[in-house]
Amino acid sequence: MKKISLLAVLLLSILIAAAQSTTTSQISTTGTTSQNSNAMVDWTIGQTITHHGTEGNPVVTPGFHQGELQVESIAGPEEHAFPVAVYPNPVSSELTIETPARDQDYRVFNQGGQLIIQGKLKTDKTRVDFSGLSVGTYFLQLNKCKTHKIIKH
Repeated sequence: MKKISLLAVLLLSILIAAAQSTTTSQISTTGTTSQNSNAMVDWTIGQTITHHGTEGNPVVTPGFHQGELQVESIAGPEEHAFPVAVYPNPVSSELTIETPARDQDYRVFNQGGQLIIQGKLKTDKTRVDFSGLSVGTYFLQLNKCKTHKIIKH
């Protein structure tokens, strides 16, 4: 009787194991598949990829997926279309943006991406009041393209 029970459990385990299968799939809002005669790549925005494979059969597989990806760069002065100096950094009360460019937008964001301060560069030296802000890291975005990391202490 024990042998029949053991055999039944073994057969049932084999059937259950054979009935289950896994497939890889990616649900995403943005991405595509690119293919040529040598390779095929599936990708989505915001995911990492890993490469593995055997001889002659490389495979690129997806990592995790981020629902929304916004890329910002931390700019050096040479990356602006206009010369700019931002000082003092770290700042305690007043930040100065010095540039000959006028009518350019500036925006200050906190680390959570919330807009804290915004305005226009009206003179060669625009002063931005940081005295009411908490100690922390902020991001100064000039003309909606380049970003400076500002430390408030």
